[in-house]
Amino acid sequence: MSMSKSTAKNLGIMGSVKIITILANVITSIFLARLLFPYDFGIVGTIMIVINLTSNLNDFGLFSAGVQIKKLTDKKLYSLFTLRLAISVSMFLLIFFSAPWIATLLGIPKQFILIQILSFQFIFAAWNYIPNIMLTRKLRFDLIGIIQIIGSLLYSIVSVSLAFMHFGYYSIIFGMLISSVGISIGYSSFYKWDFKLAFYFSEIVKHLKFAVYAFLSNLLWYFSTLSITISILVFVGVIGLGYYNVASTWALFATSVIAPILHSVLFPTYSKHQEDYKKINGSFYQVMKLVAYAVVPAMVGLIAVSYPFIVVVLSGGTNKWLPILVLFRVLVIYSLMQIFVNPLNTVILSIGRADIITKINLIVLVLFSTVTPLMAMHYGLGGIEISIISVFSVNFVLYYYYEDKLMGISPVEIIKWIYKPILFSIVMGIAVYCSSLVFHPSYASLAFEVGLGILIYFSLAYLFEKEIIKEYIDIFLEHTYLKKVI
Repeated sequence: MSMSKSTAKNLGIMGSVKIITILANVITSIFLARLLFPYDFGIVGTIMIVINLTSNLNDFGLFSAGVQIKKLTDKKLYSLFTLRLAISVSMFLLIFFSAPWIATLLGIPKQFILIQILSFQFIFAAWNYIPNIMLTRKLRFDLIGIIQIIGSLLYSIVSVSLAFMHFGYYSIIFGMLISSVGISIGYSSFYKWDFKLAFYFSEIVKHLKFAVYAFLSNLLWYFSTLSITISILVFVGVIGLGYYNVASTWALFATSVIAPILHSVLFPTYSKHQEDYKKINGSFYQVMKLVAYAVVPAMVGLIAVSYPFIVVVLSGGTNKWLPILVLFRVLVIYSLMQIFVNPLNTVILSIGRADIITKINLIVLVLFSTVTPLMAMHYGLGGIEISIISVFSVNFVLYYYYEDKLMGISPVEIIKWIYKPILFSIVMGIAVYCSSLVFHPSYASLAFEVGLGILIYFSLAYLFEKEIIKEYIDIFLEHTYLKKVI
């Protein structure tokens, strides 16, 4: 099987398993948006400032290093695991006992126990290290996908159940904790391994440079997104942060689902062929075309139906979440750009050039940390919208510049592969948006607009790209669980 078809097969496996996760997340987000309030989401968003930061510190790039190593011996594997466990235990103790001080610093002193509850996630993450590494290297994406489904379903059941019982922000916190427990059980069930501690520094020293750069790149990106959160919290307030969290949850939903699938499949696959640029490039163009056909119409359609979606689905026919409309549309555009950047990030990482990603993320951090506070101070959430689009546009250009320089992957060549689904999506989006202006927002009108968009897009795709559409359908049906159903 060629690398392109093998990659498409693995993407199909992960995609089909993710269907359940998507449905669970959509239903959960709808219930939580209706049962909880902007204040609840604001509290959780504030807590996640600390948890996301320490999660980046906790990994230290060791997972990426474990996957990227061409020949992973037991000495290397257990040395990396021992180092990861030491970091995780240190992080857990630090966060757990400093939680009261951290909560006070964030302006929510009474909620310090939320930080302590989520700090247990660090221990679970360390325990998953070896099974996650080995399943990824073996390309067992079917098992990894099932584990993710377990975590998603547990989060949905726990968070929604507690929200119905009026637990407020505790609903989300306990949902996240139980999800982590379920994921750990899943990894331990699917990959049996022996617990032991060993550390051979000489075995991993040359791989730690890559790990450090991978860690720094993630940390810099986290601080970039943190600057947005802090700017909103300081200049707009907790309720403004709640609006942002709900808007980003839905607008970035496709990215949060698709990006991990792409990275989890492409990174180990391309790492195995890290010296064969020609083979990587050939597969990469095919992946970008597949992403364009699958993602662009969904994102353009989401922008087109954003008003009725917010009014009907999120707000239950009221104006509860209508203030997020423009922010939501901006974040969808940002999400679409990110979808086309993530594969580039993965290619650069797979050939061992994490230093390039670190440089790009440092530039982005400087821009976000200077532009975002100023824009938020003068223009509120509107300033945040401008900041996100302008800064990420720079990020977009930098990635394509380095990809062309390092791999010879030309932006012009990429456009040749993806321009048709983009044109189809634009035509579909205009038609759907015009339709939304005619009808009063309701579930019936929203269903009609979604159906209209699907009909227009697939009609255009089938009319002008009939053979490619058939090929994609055959690949996915042959290598996914959908074949069993159909």
